[in-house]
Amino acid sequence: PPGAVLVALPFGLITDDGTAHLAWNVATFPLFALALVLLARELGFRWGWSLAFTSVALTVSWSAVLSQLFQGQLNFLILLLLVAAWRADRRGWPAAAGVA
Repeated sequence: PPGAVLVALPFGLITDDGTAHLAWNVATFPLFALALVLLARELGFRWGWSLAFTSVALTVSWSAVLSQLFQGQLNFLILLLLVAAWRADRRGWPAAAGVA
């Protein structure tokens, strides 16, 4: 979609493909982590060190996450927008849900 070009456009300024791919992953992986944290907080999960460590280990070894990182897709950004829209809708903020 045309909007995807605007998101990825700054990474086109990087001349080396490997460096651009790494920069994309460094920029989008925290969005995935933020989406998981927002989802867990909205559902009322209580985090302890053992649950956090297990979650990180499972997330890093999950083939869908590895595939996202290898291919450099937009899925982490889309996940954050979906979680933000869902969270805003649950809280009764229809304008914020629509923006997300």
